[in-house]
Amino acid sequence: MDSPSPTAYNLNNPAVKRIMQEVKEIQKENSYLYTARPLEDNLFEWHFTIRGPRDTAFEGGIYHGRIILPSEYPFKPPSIVLLTQNGRFEVGQKICLSISERHPEHWQPSWSIRTALVALIAFMPTKGDGAIGAIDYTPEERKSLAIKSKTWKCDRCNSDNATCLPPEPENQSNPLRDSSNSVNTNTNIKLASISFTPEPATPPAQPSMETPNPSPAPSPSKPMTPQQLALMRKRAELQQRLSRVTNENEPQPEVIPQNTPAATPAQNIPANVEVQPQPPIVQNQPTMLTRDQLRKDRILDILISIFLFALLGLLIRKMSDESNLDEL
Repeated sequence: MDSPSPTAYNLNNPAVKRIMQEVKEIQKENSYLYTARPLEDNLFEWHFTIRGPRDTAFEGGIYHGRIILPSEYPFKPPSIVLLTQNGRFEVGQKICLSISERHPEHWQPSWSIRTALVALIAFMPTKGDGAIGAIDYTPEERKSLAIKSKTWKCDRCNSDNATCLPPEPENQSNPLRDSSNSVNTNTNIKLASISFTPEPATPPAQPSMETPNPSPAPSPSKPMTPQQLALMRKRAELQQRLSRVTNENEPQPEVIPQNTPAATPAQNIPANVEVQPQPPIVQNQPTMLTRDQLRKDRILDILISIFLFALLGLLIRKMSDESNLDEL
């Protein structure tokens, strides 16, 4: 499996830079525990091969899988899938680890593909406990699958489990026995900060107040501004005052034309605005006078009063003059 050509990708992309750097580091390390490379036609899809940990039911097994990197890598975690039968993880199912996409809240950009592979090897002997993508075969079944895994080949990357890893050194202690220490001097990875997070395969449905599969709701009308609400309150108060003044002055009735619109629609007034109810306007009911009309009516009443007083004064004066002539 050859690494992709650097000229096929934008080397200024942070994800591409990081991936190319990890390709060089894994090739230089040449570990007997794992190996990984991207596909020739996709830099963000890696195929890996790991060796089963010693002193476990997976000892002697060679396991192959896929790693899918997001475009935001290394700021978002990858997804990990095993392709070889192993008795610990389901084949073709994304594994639920704190370094996988199942738990992006635990991911750290300083972690790498090597971190994921070493963590995967270390957690193979642990119990599944019903986590997503986890299974618990018996030790005998796992040992049988470990023997069969050596002859497994990948049709996608043409990797052969029998020859893809360097031979394991003899009398080599298990570097993954103590998960609280560093895995090895080459990777310097602390497994204490990585966990296999169990999750139920079918989480219970949470009660929801919303109806299932709600249809798109229509867009709400535009809310009224505080200035508009204040204007409506003032208008209602003015209408009440004018109504009282109209009842006191008893204005002449005016016929409302049939094409005159009625009161303001109630749907345009928000629920939180308190407006006093107004008497309904019928066909022959007198209309309310405006402030200008009231002012004009008052001025007209004053002028009429002055005219009457002046006329009365003239009559009195004329009568007084006539009485004086009679006496003479």
